[in-house]
This record gives sequence, structure tokens and C-alpha cells, in this order.
Amino acid sequence: MILGLLIKKIFIDKNYKPIFLLVISGLIPIFFLIWQILKLQAFSILIERFITRTGFGNTLDDKKSFVITFWLSHFRINFGEIGVFLFFNSVIYLCLLFYFFKIKNKIFFYYLSLFLFLPLVQIYFFKNHSIVHDFSTLKFILPISLIPFTFLPISTFKTLITNKENKIFIIIASLFTFSFILLIKMKTLYYGKDLKNISQAIFYSLTIINPLIIYLIIKNKKYFLTILFLTNFLLALSYVKTNFPLKNFQFKAKQDMPYELIGNSIKNCTKFNDIVFSFEIDIPDRPTILISQSMKRVYKIKSLKDIKNKVKNIKEVFNIKIFYLQKPNKKNYPFVKNIGFYNCSNYYYSTLSLESLNKILNQK
Repeated sequence: MILGLLIKKIFIDKNYKPIFLLVISGLIPIFFLIWQILKLQAFSILIERFITRTGFGNTLDDKKSFVITFWLSHFRINFGEIGVFLFFNSVIYLCLLFYFFKIKNKIFFYYLSLFLFLPLVQIYFFKNHSIVHDFSTLKFILPISLIPFTFLPISTFKTLITNKENKIFIIIASLFTFSFILLIKMKTLYYGKDLKNISQAIFYSLTIINPLIIYLIIKNKKYFLTILFLTNFLLALSYVKTNFPLKNFQFKAKQDMPYELIGNSIKNCTKFNDIVFSFEIDIPDRPTILISQSMKRVYKIKSLKDIKNKVKNIKEVFNIKIFYLQKPNKKNYPFVKNIGFYNCSNYYYSTLSLESLNKILNQK
């Protein structure tokens, strides 16, 4: 963002006075970040993570198709096929406007470009991160909400009153050609399963091209602006109504688990030399939402044999604890008749030694 502001000040405003302040304001957080990394002695970890996230290192995730994983999976889940369609139509439309009409309002074009292309730079520079984490799509909320339904209709109107109509037909033809190619491509990818949503995507692309159509029909400025506002407003409401339930993929109405209660229970009921396992939950070191409460990892298992494989190379003295979300019954956990269980901080635990574990496994 700081880099984007610098570009604006140098090439658009041609105002070099605030550049020093911008550079200093950008360097201050970087300085504190470097200081924190030095204190933690984590430079090697940071470099390794950077190499991984940018895709310079080799990981299994890098073998996935970025287009299919990010655009046709993550983006589609969070914004729908309609969102994919609106975003790329916005990019194509902006490029066409700039190329054919040489938009004179450079500041307006700058902010349009910033909203559209800055998220693209981020996801393609950190390709591995974008593939692994579906929440990386959330940086597109601003362009999806503002550009198709507000900025581009306004820019179209400003362009229409100053340019010849023959260029308008070039834009309309180009957009519909792009839409048709995308429709055929999506047909191939989805094998006809989502054609209803794809047809809706074409309908919503009217948020971009409807000013052109309205202008060709209505030349009266007052009526033109009224109909332009109403059509874009109704299409925006329709898009929100259709896709609003998708918010539950990232922002759940209710938490899947009572993280704080689970974490506090594990923290209060386990000791340093306890190794905790569970048939129901997993607490990895990342993300930190659960481990910040529990202060201890929990390893998810499918059977007691998994415990044996996990602890076989540990040389120090340790105890094995098994965590249960609900009171364990003998039908699901037949081994509890041998090791027992107890309640601690609203959840249930079993404690056993390696010798006890071997004894149970040998009985099977």
C-alpha cells in the first residue's frame, strides 16, 4: 500500500515533498519487525517461510493448479461463479476503457487500478499462501463490492458524454466475446453442474455494461442517471441476496467448538510431561487459535496404535493422556474399562503409561 501511494505521488501528483514522510512511515513498522525477529532469533525461519510462501521452494501444494485451486475453488466458494465473473470482467473492462478512451482523470483510474491489481499482485507473489489458505480471497472484498456496482458505471458515464459511440460498440463486443469464451471454458471445467450460476454470472456482468446499453436507448441525462442508479442498485442487492450465505465459509455464525473452554481445560488438566491425544480434535502449532489457549499440542488419532507410533522415539519420561469432548462410553472406546476416565474442567480424560498402552495393544 505504501508503494502504491509512492507511485501516485511521483507519477500522478508529481509532488515529491511527502515522499520522505511516506518512506519513514513505511520503514517504522519494518524496523520494529526486524527488531522482533532479531530478539526471537527467527531469521532463518522467516527466510524459509518466505521461500515456501512465494513458491520458490518445492512443496506438494506447489504442484496444484493455481487457477483451479484459487480461482475456481477458493474464490468460487467465497464469492460464487458470479464473483469470479464480475472481477475478471472488471479487469478487462478497465483495460478497455483506458486503452480506447485514454481516461483523463488519472487519479480516478489510479484508484480503480489499485483496488483491482493490488490483490492480484499479492496472491500471485505469495502463490503458495494463496493456494493453502482460502481466506486469502478476502482481500478481494473491496474490489468486488465497489468496482462493478459503483466505480465502473460512473467511469462509463463520464466516458460516454465525451466520446463517439462507435468505440462503445467495440467495448460491448469485446466484453460479450470474453463472456462467451469464459462460459465455454467453465462448461468444460464444471461439466454442466453449475450452468445456472454461470448464466447468472452473465446477467450480473450487466452491472458493468448496462450504462452502455442505457445510454444507447436514453439520451436524456436526468433519466439516464436515474435508471443507471436503479439498475445497478437492484443488481447489487440481488448479488448480495444470492451470495450472502457464502459468508459462513469464512465467518461462521456459531463457533464449531468452544475454543476457550477446551483450551483452558487442557491447560488446567495436563502437565509439562503429558503428551495429549484425542480421537476428536487436533491442536497443531499453527494456526494458533487453540494452542494459545491450551498451551499444549493435541495429536489426533484413529486408534491406540497411532499413539504407539507417535511416542516410540521419545527417550524422556512422559505420561499419555487422552482427551474426550464428551463422556466416553465403552461401545465407542472399549479400552476405557481397563484405564478408566475422569472429569476435569468440563471435559474427560484418560491417563495411561506406555506399559499400560502396550498391555492393551497386546490383548488385541
